[in-house]
Amino acid sequence: MHNNEAISRISLDDIPKIGPKLKQKLLKHFGSEEAALHAIINADIARLTSIPLLGSKLAMSIVMSTYALLEGIRLETVLVTEDIRKIYTQILDLIRPYANTSFTRHKMALLFPLPPSHIDKILERQKTFLSAKELTNELEEHEISHICSFLSKLKPIEMQEYKTRITDRILLTDDKATFERLLEHEINKFYNISFVETPQEYLDYVQTYDFIILIAHKHDYDFLDKNSNVEIVSKNISEDELLPEKILFFYASNYDVILSACDLIKLFSSISNDKLLSIVNQFDLQQTSTIKALMKNIKPSGDIAEEYDPELDRLRYILHEFDGFVSDIELWINNEIVNKLSKSSLTIEGDEILNLIKAFGSETGAPQQFQHYLKDNISDLMTDIIQEAEDKLCDQLQFKDEEVEWLDNLFPRELMYPIEINQKKRRQVIDNMRKKFAARKFQLLKRLAEDCKTHISFIHKMIEALLDFDLFFAIGRFAKAYQLISPRIDATYTGVSFQKGTNLFLKKEELEGKGKVIPINYVIGDVPFALEGTNQQRIAILSGANSGGKSCTLQLICQIVILAQMGLPVPSENAFSSIFEEIYYFSKSIGILSAGAFETTLKRFAEVILSPKIKLILVDELESITEPGAGAKVIGGILEMLNNNERCCAVFISHLADEISKIVKDLVRIDGIEASGLDDNLELIVDRTPKFNHLAKSTPELIVEKLFRSTDLENEKDIYEELLKIIKK
Repeated sequence: MHNNEAISRISLDDIPKIGPKLKQKLLKHFGSEEAALHAIINADIARLTSIPLLGSKLAMSIVMSTYALLEGIRLETVLVTEDIRKIYTQILDLIRPYANTSFTRHKMALLFPLPPSHIDKILERQKTFLSAKELTNELEEHEISHICSFLSKLKPIEMQEYKTRITDRILLTDDKATFERLLEHEINKFYNISFVETPQEYLDYVQTYDFIILIAHKHDYDFLDKNSNVEIVSKNISEDELLPEKILFFYASNYDVILSACDLIKLFSSISNDKLLSIVNQFDLQQTSTIKALMKNIKPSGDIAEEYDPELDRLRYILHEFDGFVSDIELWINNEIVNKLSKSSLTIEGDEILNLIKAFGSETGAPQQFQHYLKDNISDLMTDIIQEAEDKLCDQLQFKDEEVEWLDNLFPRELMYPIEINQKKRRQVIDNMRKKFAARKFQLLKRLAEDCKTHISFIHKMIEALLDFDLFFAIGRFAKAYQLISPRIDATYTGVSFQKGTNLFLKKEELEGKGKVIPINYVIGDVPFALEGTNQQRIAILSGANSGGKSCTLQLICQIVILAQMGLPVPSENAFSSIFEEIYYFSKSIGILSAGAFETTLKRFAEVILSPKIKLILVDELESITEPGAGAKVIGGILEMLNNNERCCAVFISHLADEISKIVKDLVRIDGIEASGLDDNLELIVDRTPKFNHLAKSTPELIVEKLFRSTDLENEKDIYEELLKIIKK
């Protein structure tokens, strides 16, 4: 089921465990019900658990409940017992390392076995994942590694709430209705908005804010045009135009993900493979290149990147460097004055001497007269130095046009030393430059956001497709590593059959260099291809040596049926599986259970026997529920009743096969795994493939002999030797 179709069928109110409080948290976090449902249906556990007090266990429970709601099935629908679900979980644990994203590892939990009513979906999955295995077989290892590298950087698109407050911008309007609409849309969360009744009120904001947006309805604001930091806009302006930062924030929040997705599509296009090209063909390669080019203009912080606009870079540079340059220029001016004056001399002529002598006759006359004399003689020198300094500042900071006039009188022309910058003028220059920068930046933000907005839908689809590909690719890599094949599936039969099957848990150890798995053959029930020695028997007892592989055989049957009903390939060279409505697995119990446990077990088997559904029952040493004598009778009785149900297949492991066979006669097939001795490493010599219609002995003497020969403790040796004598009597 596609996500959009699924979302249209349910609401948050329909999902168990989502009460009013959690619903409000989801809506607040995701921004809409659709976005919340999208995260739940996609099993996006990472984003769900980012909500305070929503743990992974509850998040997974919500996801599974939603899937059950949509599909009408749960994990427990087919996998009835806890033990069979444990096998399923262990299988997922083998597959998950092949996924490159946590998103995929969580989503795998939705690949649980399906019942016969969903056979079309099983076959659809089977076809998809067969293609996945074929792809991994076709690719070179370095290509697989390169693809995995990009996939590992992917995650679902983050739809984070933009929370930054912009302090240097204000929105003004002279229309009350527009003002109230802006408040309703919560524009004031991001920057100030204000209602102005007359054009003159606007002037109060000019000095305070770097940039002003004016939505004008009633008045003529032509007199404002001279102000470069004002933009007069229509009342129909959109929120995206008022706040272009939100669109760029989407790109910034998903920066690495978007770039990796574009790179991955490009990588696919460079690999000569039809399956990868079919993915590439879903998308426009030119559009991915355009998106990458746009991303170069956006910093990971969401700000406009350098080199996007040379003019903005120039203004940004001035604002960043102005104070530092001014300090350096101020120092240069004073040093230059000292240097030039130290090389200068003053000549006082006769009349000037007489004027100075006369000035000494008054208390303040001489200093004033001397100062006037200095001004006449060195003012030009100092003016030239200051002018040269301001010219240097213009050149170094690239001031132009009206900006050059802003620097006039930045340094005083009065006769004084040391020369100090006019701080009021400095602040005016910075203020003017900041306003010019803010106006330029807003125009560029709008332009860049408009270009970026057109690609958002494409980005969503691209990343969703690539995350789906990660699941596809993970199954393919798993199938390749474990040498899996697609089984034949047919709901008209009731049985399981495989040749050269390998237990996945043992295969994992082999891949880790811990021994070699011996493939085995087995069949139970009505199947399209029977193995020699079988005759469509639906009920069997598996007998044989301790540690001979009986439990591993039962596990393998579980693995093949589970994987087949998941729609995944299975671990064998040839396999068939029916689609069972219910699968039961009861693992081995340790010791003799209590009377209460015996009662509970019998009740459970009564439910199994009475169930009218098509079912597979796998049981490991049920005799441990009671004493051996009674155990054989109980198991025999259960097998007889199961045999009467044509919709049932069952395999029971038992060391009481000989006793049970006397009860069930020829109704049940007896299979055996035979051990013939110990090798040089004291390991059992066993033919791991069960022999059909063959009662195999448990051979406890081989286990005792192994212990006897492997211990170096004399006391233990004596015990094992005595036990061997007793067993062989």
